Amino acid sequence: MELPEYKLDTDETLAFEHRELASILDYWQQKRGARTLPARADLDPLEMHEHLGWIILADVIGLPARFRYRLIGTEVTRRVGRDSTGLHLEDVYPAEHYDAVVAPFRWVVENRRPLRAMGRLWFADRDWHSFEAVHLPLGRDGTTVDMILVRTVIS
Repeated sequence: MELPEYKLDTDETLAFEHRELASILDYWQQKRGARTLPARADLDPLEMHEHLGWIILADVIGLPARFRYRLIGTEVTRRVGRDSTGLHLEDVYPAEHYDAVVAPFRWVVENRRPLRAMGRLWFADRDWHSFEAVHLPLGRDGTTVDMILVRTVIS
C-alpha cells in the first residue's frame, strides 16, 4: 500500500494559532534567561502543569543527530493512539517519510531556536486530526541542543 504524501509546514516567525504554544514559549524564554538555551533541569513540571499531557521530550543523540522519544504526554498518546516512548524516530516512522518527520527536529538542532510546525496526523492513520506544535531546544551546557521539548495541540 502506498503511503500518502506527508506534508508538514514550519514557521520560524512563531505565529501561533493556539495560546498554549505562546505560553510555553514564554516559559522557555524565562527559563533560558541570558543563555542561548535552558537545560531540561531548569524546567519544573509543577510550573508546567497545564502543558504536561501535551508534551513530547526527544533526546538528541550523536552526530549526525538521531532522535529518541524520552517522554510522550498522555493526551498526545491518547489522540495519536499509540505510545512510542523509548523508541527512536526511525523505528516509528516509515523510511520514505522519516526525513520529513524529523526536519523540524534537525532545524532546531542546527539553529538552536524554537520552531513552529503544523500539519495532519497522517502517520497514525488519523489524518482527520490536525496539529500545531512548537519545538523548543534544550541543552545542559546552555548552547548545545541535547533534547527537544515539543508542545502540541491536536484538534
